[in-house]
Amino acid sequence: MKVLGGIPRSSYIACSGGVDSMAALSFVRNNPQNKTEVLFYDHDTPTSRRAYIFLREYCKEHKIKFTSSRMEVAMPQGVSKEAFWREQRYSFFSHFKAKPIIMAHHLDDVVETYVFSMINGNGFTIPYSNENIIRPFLLTKKEDMVNWCERKEVPWVEDTTNKDNNFARNRIRNVILPEIKKINPGIQKVVAKKVKSEYIRVNGSQ
Repeated sequence: MKVLGGIPRSSYIACSGGVDSMAALSFVRNNPQNKTEVLFYDHDTPTSRRAYIFLREYCKEHKIKFTSSRMEVAMPQGVSKEAFWREQRYSFFSHFKAKPIIMAHHLDDVVETYVFSMINGNGFTIPYSNENIIRPFLLTKKEDMVNWCERKEVPWVEDTTNKDNNFARNRIRNVILPEIKKINPGIQKVVAKKVKSEYIRVNGSQ
């Protein structure tokens, strides 16, 4: 797994229980000098409840401090479910300022964001950091995270909603991107260069 900007010795990790964040958690804890705590936000869905139980037990078994919150706000009509969940999740994270919060966004996420934003007229990538939130795995491919979990025998929870193409991001991931990769197999390399350039522009060096 490729790391951008390094891994802090002390951190929180935003963990959903999915393969990406479980790979990030395992990778960070693979170095015994790193001390981390897990933050989990429950979107009050069946998958999220399963993930909560899974993570609670996983953290208990591995002696990891686990902090969670559950969504109790009704979603307004006419609002994107994805956008609303994201807003509520980041509102929860905003209460944890004592140290960096590691997010598990990876290169495939960046490509999806770039394509999605291009479709909407303004191509951009996922930033490395926002306040105390950092994303050190932006250059890591999704397949490398899956391989890490399989090699290290790290369990995870499958989110069945990832196959629901009623969500715009899922349509891009499951339908549009496979076609783009046929036209430009090097799309990940193109976007990775943009990620590196933006990181250097903001931080001075990689």
